Amino acid sequence: MDRGARASFLALSLLACGCAGAFSGASGELEGEARGTSVSRVDASDSDALVAAALGADPESEAFAASVDALRQRGPDQLDALIERYAELAPTGEDDARWRGLIDAVAQQRDAVYGGLFWERDLDRARQRARSEGKAILSLRLLGELDTEFSCANSRLFRTLLYADPELAAWLETHFVLHWSSERPVPRMAIDFGDGRVVHRTITGNSAHFVLDADGRTLDVLPGLWAPPRFRAALEQSLELVGALDGRSLDADATAVLAAHHERRFEAAAVDLSAKLTTLRGAPVDVRDARLWLAQAPGDEDGDGRVPAKIAVPMAVGKSRMEAPILDAAPRQLGLRGPAEPAKAPSLLGVALDLGPGFEPMTEAERVVLGVGLSHYDDLHPNTLAILSAERPVDGLVEGARERAELESRMAAGLLTSVHEDTAKNALELYPRVHAELARRARAGEPLDFESVDAWLYAELFQTPAGDPWLGLVDPEVYTGLVRGGVSVKG
Repeated sequence: MDRGARASFLALSLLACGCAGAFSGASGELEGEARGTSVSRVDASDSDALVAAALGADPESEAFAASVDALRQRGPDQLDALIERYAELAPTGEDDARWRGLIDAVAQQRDAVYGGLFWERDLDRARQRARSEGKAILSLRLLGELDTEFSCANSRLFRTLLYADPELAAWLETHFVLHWSSERPVPRMAIDFGDGRVVHRTITGNSAHFVLDADGRTLDVLPGLWAPPRFRAALEQSLELVGALDGRSLDADATAVLAAHHERRFEAAAVDLSAKLTTLRGAPVDVRDARLWLAQAPGDEDGDGRVPAKIAVPMAVGKSRMEAPILDAAPRQLGLRGPAEPAKAPSLLGVALDLGPGFEPMTEAERVVLGVGLSHYDDLHPNTLAILSAERPVDGLVEGARERAELESRMAAGLLTSVHEDTAKNALELYPRVHAELARRARAGEPLDFESVDAWLYAELFQTPAGDPWLGLVDPEVYTGLVRGGVSVKG
């Protein structure tokens, strides 16, 4: 069974049986074999024994970690074999949870059973594979950890919408070596209502997919969430650059090729934005105004390395809908300083900007309309719906099966709308700024290594600079009436 057929089969099975697994019985026998098996006595060449040892071990134990490490050394093929075995057994209950936990650990991604993606955690190992397999690296940068429930909001959406799509997942592994790393831990909040009800959320932060060559240098960066078809289309253009460079080191000639590529794409983006807004608004939008606006970097809002969270959160639409109710209700100490002043920001093209009144940025409604056309994405994938159903997202909010079903339906529709809006914002507003920055760096001879571009991305584009350890969620100038300002620091 190939990856696409396997993942689609799993999604349909999970939906049909309430996301618990279709059959039971076979897994009990395997579990019995696993009990009492010590990884120290397991031959690392015996996959079945390693799997049995992992399933019988405490997921927090050294024995489990050792088995997982040995299985991961076998690469993506071992993950495929695990998922196929899982589909054959169709475990239920605790057996199902153990199997999924093992699959996620080997993949290094939560909910990996749907798309079967195998992620490298060490960039040097990813680079070695990229050289030997003749591929580029697709490196996800996120807040938190991709294999945990509470990674940053955007990465959770990636898992549900992008990585769970079996056709996209198969295409990604055909063309890229996958890798992820964490920018920093993701901030978490627990709102206790005092009557037994608690709301848990992550807050602020953003994620991006870097396209790197086998030397680890940045060729492209896709910021934020995209609809799966548009995400693939953007990466196909990145692969054109990979092909044009043909594995060459970034000497002067190759760097010129990279700069020209991003300059062309920036100009095409400015023309495209001007044309789309002209059509949508029924009035001409000068391409020169669009070009200048897209060349503008957000910059340092407060001049002290701190950007209020209220400003940074809307950079990602889907995640902002999760977090806005908290920030909208929060006091000033959660980052609610004055409005952004983009006219003060520097230009990515190295020229002084005087935007004046000539360009009106897109509204939320305009992003939704344009996003529908850009996304080519009318329905959520069955795997996405399977994940939503398994998470039971409204069980604590309403009673009654009918009410839950209606609310889940509205939630799915809202998710689709936010994907459209996110796609428009990232493709039409943020991605062109990446083109401008990479072209500028290439022309100026500035570093294109992952760390340098990543520092720019989070500080300037995502407005979450590394220099602010509180991510704009604490304003030291605001009195809170709490001991130590309500802040505690362990260690």
